[in-house]
Amino acid sequence: MQRLLTTLWPSAIDGRLTIHHLPSQHSNHFDIQTAVTISGDEWAELQQGAYANDDVYFGLGARGADVQRGKQGGKKDVVALPGFALDVDFLDPPCPQCEKPAHRCDCGKTRPAHASDNLPPGEAEVYEILKVGHEPTIVVSTGNGWHLYWCFNEYLQTESSSQKTQVQKAYKDFQSIYIEQAKKLGYHIDYTHAIQRIWRVPGTINKKNNKLVEIIHIEPKNRYTVQELVKAPSTRVIAKETKSLKVITQALKALSPDNPNADLIDKVLR
Repeated sequence: MQRLLTTLWPSAIDGRLTIHHLPSQHSNHFDIQTAVTISGDEWAELQQGAYANDDVYFGLGARGADVQRGKQGGKKDVVALPGFALDVDFLDPPCPQCEKPAHRCDCGKTRPAHASDNLPPGEAEVYEILKVGHEPTIVVSTGNGWHLYWCFNEYLQTESSSQKTQVQKAYKDFQSIYIEQAKKLGYHIDYTHAIQRIWRVPGTINKKNNKLVEIIHIEPKNRYTVQELVKAPSTRVIAKETKSLKVITQALKALSPDNPNADLIDKVLR
């Protein structure tokens, strides 16, 4: 958890980290500057007691000082965002007894994590989806999928309602890049762009399948502007292909300076 927090919030921020428990619906709020100094063992101790059997989540968006005690807070409570995130669920394996898809199992031996049958089956398919964008900063295995985070160069302020509206729109545009790519490949990814959304805490157990939630990739140097993250992938691909075509054309002109089509190609590529 500490690695996650220090990567999301590497510099000072006046905000609260929300830790939310389900199904108990109880939240605790920590000053972020204090939270980033709490060790993994201390976080584990905090999850014991009355909420030891709960799934544990955290709010990616920093809450303000006025967030209601014991509640996770809504959009109005979010004052800053350290990055964008994406929730990719994997297809449940078939029931080992009846061999039906997990969400259609009627023998009672399988508890499906998701109802959809067009989710990516695993990592290889998710890599194909991610090819359209930038490398994530953090990848967390949730026990039945991935939570991916792309950190900003600078935190986004979301204190005013207009800032919240602008950031949420950019967040949706960002997720659309991957959701549309998933559709092209025949898979489904949910929109999860609410700035108040909660995400699974690494080091805890996913109670749906008793699997560990853990960080599987982290690269703190991967930081982006919002403009970089929401740029249409087709534009990036076209720009790359056009640059390659220019290089090829220049090489052909050098080999054959009298090529009558060289000037025409040059004019098209400008």
